[in-house]
Formats: sequence, structure tokens, C-alpha cells
Amino acid sequence: MYAKVGDNVTLPCHLVPPFNVSNLTIEWRFKSKNIYVYRSGAKDNETSDQNYTNRAFMFHDEFEIGNISLTLTNVTKKDNGSYTCRVLNNQVKKGNVTLIVDENGAQGNRTAPGGTDDDIGGGAISGGAIAGIVVGVIAGLLLLAFIIYCAVCCKKGKQRCSVFPPLCNNCQHEPGRNDGEQNGNGNPGDKAEEIPLHNMEQPNQRVDESSPLS
Repeated sequence: MYAKVGDNVTLPCHLVPPFNVSNLTIEWRFKSKNIYVYRSGAKDNETSDQNYTNRAFMFHDEFEIGNISLTLTNVTKKDNGSYTCRVLNNQVKKGNVTLIVDENGAQGNRTAPGGTDDDIGGGAISGGAIAGIVVGVIAGLLLLAFIIYCAVCCKKGKQRCSVFPPLCNNCQHEPGRNDGEQNGNGNPGDKAEEIPLHNMEQPNQRVDESSPLS
């Protein structure tokens, strides 16, 4: 999460799946200090860091839907660092959010990764990012299917597959051969041309030549 000096910033923290935390204890910690503690239905001013009085706020009306985000006002460079939100129930559930105060401010706003368990999330993937991932996956699958189809067709000799020549070496017709020879359906008469001429001589031709002259 990014902010500029003097900005108001909300550190996101949501329970997943959402449930009512109105009767539970909630803590926001920063540099080993409790900057905001919610207990028994109200803020616990005695255990909350006094340096954050009137600077740190939570959305009490959204505790029923599991929103335990914290808003900091008038941030300074001293607010740089990692914040931890914790819900104390039968077991401790916690998540981390990192705040970076620099000159870019909200233009580079993002939730820092890491430190969250399965029950508390510091943010969510945007709808645009999800759409981009889905489109990329579909495009990749279509391309893979096309390459496989082209390779199979070429192997069977059904098409030349000029789109991907390296995949289709087997589908190029050999020069000088007709389709009948490739498919094994050539005319039987064509084979006669390969028979040596001496095998085609008439058997009585030599008898005539060897007969004595009258």
C-alpha cells in the first residue's frame, strides 16, 4: 500500500470467509505496539497507542461482514513499515499489510504480499487482472490445440500445413511421383514399362532364326 506524506490511507484487512467479529477482540500492531485495539464492542483506549489517537480508525459498522480494515490519517515517513491485523478468538487469525510512504503516493497503490494466513486477506485480485489471466489461458489452449491438430493432419498426409512447415515434413509430396503411387492405387499397366525388353520378345523368334535356309 502506497501513500504520500499527509495522505489518508486505509490498510485493507478482511476475514475470509466473512463473519461477525463485533464481539471479538481485534488488534492492529505496528513495530511491536498496539496502535488500535477493539474489545468488548468499543475501542480500548487504555491499550491502544496514544500516538495514534485521532489518527487511526476502524469501520465498526462493517464488523458484521468481516471488514477489519484500519484507516490512518495524515501519514508521515514514520508510518513506513509492516502492519499486522489480528482477531483473537479460540485461535489467533492474522494478516499483514505493508505501507510505503513516498513521492508516488496512491499512483503505485498495491497491497504488499506475504504474511497472511488462510483466514485473513490484505487485498484481492482486481477484475481486470482476472480477465487478463482468463484470456491468456484460453489463447494458450487454442494455440496448443491448433499446433497438435496441424501435426496430426500432416502425419496423416491430409494437408500441407504451410503454417508450421517444421511440423509437417511428412506431408510434402515427393517430386516426380503421382498420387496413385503414393496411395498404392497406380495402374497395373504402368509396371509393364519397367520389364526389360528381352523378356518381351516372342518365343518363336529365335526358332525362325535358327532354321536352315531352304
